[in-house]
Amino acid sequence: MATQYGSGASFQAQCPAFPPAPNGYVAWDTNVNGPIPSDVQAHAKTLANDMSKPLGYSDTIYSSGVPIVVRVDAHTWTTDASGNVVEGCFHGADVFVPVPGSSPATPASSSSPSASLFSLALVLGAIASSLAIVDHVRR
Repeated sequence: MATQYGSGASFQAQCPAFPPAPNGYVAWDTNVNGPIPSDVQAHAKTLANDMSKPLGYSDTIYSSGVPIVVRVDAHTWTTDASGNVVEGCFHGADVFVPVPGSSPATPASSSSPSASLFSLALVLGAIASSLAIVDHVRR
């Protein structure tokens, strides 16, 4: 069953469980890491608002030379324009930083033979989806 997004208890009840942080990473904590840089926030907002990105989709971007993972996740709450908590299930994005003192694996370029199978599958899936959309539009 596909995840349904919206506000209210019925949406919140069916929202998928929040997955653990990627290996070698922890969730960004503003009390520890300071404010999230504006370029990282902008990228996270773009992913959160892009409903074509499936849950679990992630990008690695660099901020001051540090690899930052931004992953699309379902959230069981958000805030409205006034800052009030709104319960439900929402397409969101989370930001992860390397575990302090560690050297997490950084993703290889797509042309590298050491790219992970998962990353390759995501890229191939995105290409196949794009081609299918172009083919559908041309009909």
